[in-house]
Amino acid sequence: MPGGFSFAALVIPFALFVIFNQLVSVWPENIRTAPPLRVLLLATIGLVQDFLIWLLVSWVADTMDLSLAIDGVLPMVWGAFIVRLTALACLALPSRAAADEVESA
Repeated sequence: MPGGFSFAALVIPFALFVIFNQLVSVWPENIRTAPPLRVLLLATIGLVQDFLIWLLVSWVADTMDLSLAIDGVLPMVWGAFIVRLTALACLALPSRAAADEVESA
């Protein structure tokens, strides 16, 4: 269905992000205690990784005639920035185990 929504246009990009982010992990072990320079370096590397994944998603969607279209480099950069910022923010949240340790102390 050209120009319309398809389930594959939703699933394929999500699957590509999950697979490649699991294969190439660029996260600090503990973001809350990592040195700021290391977090900045890993965030920059991750931003490039996410940009390349958006580029791959765009190419795969174009090849398979999916309804997903990414027009230009700037939307890919913004997409990579949003994905990386969201991932780092989620990593900075305290885990359930850490919250349980604080309560019991």
